Amino acid sequence: MTALPKPEVKKELLLRQAFQLSSANLVAQTARFIKNVVLAGLLGPQLFGLWNGFQVFLLYGANSHLGILHAINREIPLSRGRGESELMPQLARAGLTVSLLNSTLVGTILFVIGTFLDSTTIESTALKLIAAVLIAQQLFLFYQFLLRAEDNFRLLSRVLVIAVVLELVASIALVYWIGFNGIFYGLLISNTTVLLICLVAERRVVSRLELDFRLIKRLVRIGFPIMLTVLSYGLLTSIDRVMVITFLGSESLGYYAIGPLAITAIGSLPIAINQVLFPKSSERYGATDDPESLAGFVRIPTLAIAHAMGLVLGAAFILLPLITLILPKYAPGIPAARILFVGFYFFTLQGPCAILLITINKQMQYLARMLSALTLGIALIGITLIYQLGIEGVAAAAGITYISCAFAVIGFTVRRYLPVDYRRFRSFFGKILLPGAIAAVTAIVALQVQLEGLLLSTLVQALVFIVIFGTTSFFVLRKELTLQASIVWRQSK
Repeated sequence: MTALPKPEVKKELLLRQAFQLSSANLVAQTARFIKNVVLAGLLGPQLFGLWNGFQVFLLYGANSHLGILHAINREIPLSRGRGESELMPQLARAGLTVSLLNSTLVGTILFVIGTFLDSTTIESTALKLIAAVLIAQQLFLFYQFLLRAEDNFRLLSRVLVIAVVLELVASIALVYWIGFNGIFYGLLISNTTVLLICLVAERRVVSRLELDFRLIKRLVRIGFPIMLTVLSYGLLTSIDRVMVITFLGSESLGYYAIGPLAITAIGSLPIAINQVLFPKSSERYGATDDPESLAGFVRIPTLAIAHAMGLVLGAAFILLPLITLILPKYAPGIPAARILFVGFYFFTLQGPCAILLITINKQMQYLARMLSALTLGIALIGITLIYQLGIEGVAAAAGITYISCAFAVIGFTVRRYLPVDYRRFRSFFGKILLPGAIAAVTAIVALQVQLEGLLLSTLVQALVFIVIFGTTSFFVLRKELTLQASIVWRQSK
């Protein structure tokens, strides 16, 4: 059998797609922040709290596909790499069919529950509206996964921006005009609009439904463990907040939440990079069936993420006190947030290794390490609460959990599946930890600059950090990336 040529991966394409998706995510984060601030003012604490409670249905309802969307996100580029592109429409039809059927089932259950409630209550009407929103949201989610699998990040970025801008404008306007339920009408308008755009754009790939039980069963077997890893990631990054509000109260969570909110926004950068890498990694593996062929998809992106997050988290570490100019009551949460930033730096580095494990169908090994880290996190946070170490202790425990998880995933993946001996293994770890060390030293130096006024002093400190770290990182990274790229791009020919 003649070996298939390895798919060529171009640096310019990777950078352009990562920039497109990162920009779209930044717009989405900004728009949703503005939306929540305005809605909080329009609705008041009680109704705004109710809206946050209803979001749980949309959050967990998005997983009604049972992992099939994660499966097609992997299987479509794998098929393309194997030269079996004719399978793509079949996979897409299965994903669309299950998304529609399962979301309709869950939506029907919510609608029925709503009808049994007192029809004069807000909850009754809201549940009925959520049923419709859930179906539209799930179908749009299907197209997001499909566009990623097709490597069509240009259209994906555009529809994400259109969706979030429509959601912002429609939700605020309708809440102002008709009250609380305007939130759900706004979501329906935004999701339905972008869904129609995707239906037209992708009509040649998926134009009908198809209930292939054998294929669906295979996709669930592949995708369900991947979905569990996504859920475990969510649990790992939220268990600290759950334990804070349970044992320390809502006021302590209010202070502590500064850190998680910041890292959620900052974390959109490595997530965008990983989403761009995934289809290319799967396509390469489909052509080679060799985990070692994915070495470049681990080394170069991990190094790039390390330097990028060193810069972003370091700057955020310095700029964080500026939040007291807008929200002075939240000043007690700044030390905990800074502690959390340190651990999150390491956590962001595991993404490319996680992609490799999922690509080669070893997601259960990744899940095992995530669940082990979750168990460790619960234990460590519990200890800090027992000894009354406050939210700073919780942040330290969460940070240690992030670091442990990253080391476990990266160490296992590199040693088990990549062609490295112990010396090169240590060298790789040293290279991805170096930007964090540079950022720490540079931040200490920058914080020595003290001027009159918090705003001026903090901005100058951040500028000093960015200049010193950026210059140092450029010279450190340039030689390493040139060396790694010369190897990987030559392999991709």
